[in-house]
Amino acid sequence: MQLRYNGVSNAIDFYDVSATATRMVIEETGKVGIGTASPSKELEVSDGTYGITFDPNDGADSYGIINTTGGTNLTIHSSGGSVIIKLGA
Repeated sequence: MQLRYNGVSNAIDFYDVSATATRMVIEETGKVGIGTASPSKELEVSDGTYGITFDPNDGADSYGIINTTGGTNLTIHSSGGSVIIKLGA
């Protein structure tokens, strides 16, 4: 495992030399990706098929604050100070 600085994207990543894969990245924007080299939200954890994202700045009903991806859906978001937990589609 190597800790590397990517001067092109101004990111720090944890690189698995034997698997030639980035295991974790911290971007200059503050986004953190675990299991992904390019996180789309503030925190994204993925195994390539399933994952979860966390974005405290995204409280829109269509996206939510915490979202799962893959075969199951769990969305948690805040609406008017209330926390709403939604299972399924």
